[in-house]
Amino acid sequence: MIHQSAAQRKAEAVDGYYAAFRERKSLPARAQAPAAVATDGDGLSWRLAIGAGIAVMLGALGLGVYAGRTIRPRHIGA
Repeated sequence: MIHQSAAQRKAEAVDGYYAAFRERKSLPARAQAPAAVATDGDGLSWRLAIGAGIAVMLGALGLGVYAGRTIRPRHIGA
């Protein structure tokens, strides 16, 4: 059995809580637009990033191969 007055108080409390967030005012608009970023358009930074990524992957591959051969050698002498 639900106590009606308690349910009503809870509903009013929840509504009051959410009403506090509904009544927010928007922020004022910016006074001026942000400045444009100057780029040379040759894509050098992307080329450097791709090259560095490939170098890191090859380094990780080499380190993995080295570690695999160190931990589990292929030829065990008698």
